[in-house]
Amino acid sequence: MLPHLPSMLPSGQPSTHQLANTAESVIVSPDGRAMMLNKFGGVFEAFETQDGRFELNRTAKAWLGPGRPLGAAFDAQGNMIICDALKGILMLEKDSNRVVILTNRVSKSSPIDPDSPIIYANDLDVAKDGSIYFTTSVDVSTHR
Repeated sequence: MLPHLPSMLPSGQPSTHQLANTAESVIVSPDGRAMMLNKFGGVFEAFETQDGRFELNRTAKAWLGPGRPLGAAFDAQGNMIICDALKGILMLEKDSNRVVILTNRVSKSSPIDPDSPIIYANDLDVAKDGSIYFTTSVDVSTHR
């Protein structure tokens, strides 16, 4: 039997165990920061301990607001680019922690379903030139 781990610490902050159970994505920034997105929209940063391990800060660095963050990556400037199933493609600005909706529609120049809403954005990658490539968790027919 596994030991019972408290979901909340006496301070009212979630335990590391609870945060780990809500993890959606873990990514590493260009400057080596380990970041975790949880399913409730929290962005948490891990810090390196003196013995070389990483420990998750239980206080959120930022909140993305209502939605469902899934995949994420960093751009060349260190901003976090996030797929949110409900809101589309977001950016968490590196210095201000401001959340910006980059887009919630497919590009008008896309050969597949141009200018359609982005439904259930799932994962992404950011190319060196800044282009964002993403997947969704819905079927889009390539044949008309």
